[in-house]
Amino acid sequence: MSKLDGFKRVQLVVGSPYLTVSKYGISFNKSVLSQLEYPEYVLILEKTQDKQLAIKVAGTEEEGVQKFSKSKQTLNVRWNNREYTKKLLHWGPNDYQAVGFKVPGEYLEEDNAMFFDFSRAEPI
Repeated sequence: MSKLDGFKRVQLVVGSPYLTVSKYGISFNKSVLSQLEYPEYVLILEKTQDKQLAIKVAGTEEEGVQKFSKSKQTLNVRWNNREYTKKLLHWGPNDYQAVGFKVPGEYLEEDNAMFFDFSRAEPI
């Protein structure tokens, strides 16, 4: 019996997780990657009516997976899908759409996912 029985690993992350949306694309910062432990693939989940987005760690066998991180040296992930970028730009406040905005993320440990509520968008 070890004194460490029942203890759980704590992962300290530098900075706050967020995604950035601008006319140039969608980016996830290093804190998002670190908290999700640099997954190679994710599922993109959205709740359009509430303007909420989540990315969930996924395996290659799951349908609809999106390539995400290549390695632990990755500093951020950028998606340049023009149509999806336009859609997410419209989820943010109108006065932020020209310059872009960032949305703070919330790590959902039980789902191994990162959650973003666009009602919390802030200007870049």
